[in-house]
Amino acid sequence: MDLTLHIGISIHTGEVVVGNIGFDKKMDYTVIGDAVNSVFNIQDLTRQMPDVILISEKTMKSLRYSVKVNEIDISEENTKVEGLKVFELISQTRTDHDHSP
Repeated sequence: MDLTLHIGISIHTGEVVVGNIGFDKKMDYTVIGDAVNSVFNIQDLTRQMPDVILISEKTMKSLRYSVKVNEIDISEENTKVEGLKVFELISQTRTDHDHSP
């Protein structure tokens, strides 16, 4: 059986509220916050771009190592990610002093 799997990954950095939310009869462990909404909006972009990892500018600035990226041109029609810069992750850029895996 020949099976092809396509997956898109989105990564965003921000503060969230994590925990049990609800009431006595209906409790859910969940995360909420603007960062959660942003990562799901970025995830929507992966539907048009299979086999891609998209990261937000905030995530890129939080990285401890250099990465090679391409900025994604977000159409004006996609107001869900308005105000966010989104990048396609291409590869990690290694330096002589970089000993990370």
